[in-house]
Amino acid sequence: MVRKGDSREKAFGIYVPDPPSPSSTEPSSTGQSTPTSPTTYTLAGSIGLQIQSDVEIRTMNLGYVLGEAYWGQGIMTEVAIAFSRWALETMPEEELTRLDGAVYEGNTASMRVLIKAGFKFEGVRRKAIWKNGKVLDQYCYGLLREDLM
Repeated sequence: MVRKGDSREKAFGIYVPDPPSPSSTEPSSTGQSTPTSPTTYTLAGSIGLQIQSDVEIRTMNLGYVLGEAYWGQGIMTEVAIAFSRWALETMPEEELTRLDGAVYEGNTASMRVLIKAGFKFEGVRRKAIWKNGKVLDQYCYGLLREDLM
């Protein structure tokens, strides 16, 4: 049995560089502004893995969230590709055989993230989700080690 907070569970913040403020730049010899202070970063979202239990002990659920200001920029796609590859390439198969991704009905952007990250569509759990006062379908995706080849 795996307890919540198992050391194999992973979660990471996604940081993006802040644009330089006018007060932190000065004109260069070409007349363009150049930063005068170190780059700062803002937390844009997070990504993580949650371990399953019992007969699904070698499966981890991929979960992610990205602030709305960062949508449509390819950030989560890039992170999901790298993070999924890292997980499957670094964790031994005795701990991780597959990654699952689940998306609520209507969240087509998240579906595209998983597909671009190599996940395969595996089916729909009809009326499986209750969110914001609505019953929704859940779309299920999976990624195996051999899918990375």
